[in-house]
Amino acid sequence: MANSGVVAHAIPGQPSTWEMVKATRYTYTRGGEVIGVNYSDPKKLIRAWELSTGHRTILYSPKYNQVGVGQVYVKNNKKVMIITVAIFAFHPKNTP
Repeated sequence: MANSGVVAHAIPGQPSTWEMVKATRYTYTRGGEVIGVNYSDPKKLIRAWELSTGHRTILYSPKYNQVGVGQVYVKNNKKVMIITVAIFAFHPKNTP
């Protein structure tokens, strides 16, 4: 996303999030992803995700027991983008 300036869950010609996760040999049985663009205020970002049924479902799902969050500032064509990605997963060794 950062290199192409295109923000999407899947970008033609680029590995998907889950292909990159699998390449690390991380063990998980299910996962979800939420993406936000140009939110510098984390409260506003979370609120935007909460207002989307699909994103809210991932955020509050009991099906996940781990989360990883990354944020990058990208300058493309003199335009700055803030891209935030949160990846949710269920890792079998994290069950109580």
